[in-house]
Amino acid sequence: MQNGAAAESAGRTSKGGRPRKCYDHLIGTVHHFLVIDRIFRRAQNEPYAATTCTRCGTHTECRLRNILSGHTKSCKCLRPEQYVTNIKVQADRLPEKKVPQIWSMQFSGAGRWAIAIEHKLAVIVVDFALRRYQRVLDWIINTGRALIMAMLAVTPQVHEYLRKAECRFQN
Repeated sequence: MQNGAAAESAGRTSKGGRPRKCYDHLIGTVHHFLVIDRIFRRAQNEPYAATTCTRCGTHTECRLRNILSGHTKSCKCLRPEQYVTNIKVQADRLPEKKVPQIWSMQFSGAGRWAIAIEHKLAVIVVDFALRRYQRVLDWIINTGRALIMAMLAVTPQVHEYLRKAECRFQN
C-alpha cells in the first residue's frame, strides 16, 4: 500500500491543500500610480507584481499585497514630494507664538542651525516656518495693514510722521 501511495503522489506536481489564488484579473489595473504588468511568485510563493509607474515610466517589482493595501503607491518618485508635504505639515503644527520667536532670532542674526537646536526642530522645518512667516509679513506690508497697525500702536506724533512718510513714499 505504501509503495502504491508513493507512486500516485510522484506523478503530482503539488502537495495538495488549498489551491493558489489567481491574481490574473489584476493585470493592467492601476493602483495609485502603478500599473500592474505581470504577477509572479518569489520566495515562499508570495505573489509579487512587475509594475510600471504612470508618473515617470519606471519599471519596478514589489509585493502585490503592498500594492493592494496602498502601502506602495509609486516607484519612489513620490518620495521627494511626500517629504516636502510632511515638512510643511510639521511647520504648520508649530505653536503660533513659536514662529515669531524663530523669525526674531533670524532677524537678530542667529543662524538656522542655532535656531533649530534651541527650538529642537529640524533645520528644514525652521526654513519652512521662516518662509511662511515672511510671506505673512510681506502681505501685511503690501496691503497697507502694517501702517494701520502702527497707527493704532503709536502716539499721534509718530502717526503723523508715518502718514507723511507714506505720502512721500507713494509719490
